[in-house]
Amino acid sequence: MAFDLNPDEQRVLLQTLQEELGRLKAEINRTEAHDFKEELKGREAALQSIIGRLESTGD
Repeated sequence: MAFDLNPDEQRVLLQTLQEELGRLKAEINRTEAHDFKEELKGREAALQSIIGRLESTGD
């Protein structure tokens, strides 16, 4: 899927994803259930990938 964002939309999306990544990292640290922790780590990796792509297109 591909779509275009104007610079303001890209900035807001990037900030929102970064905030969620911070909350997700805290949740991973608090979680004791191994299976759930692994699921959260998968989400963390996906968010980091998306954030990286957004950051590279902002140049």
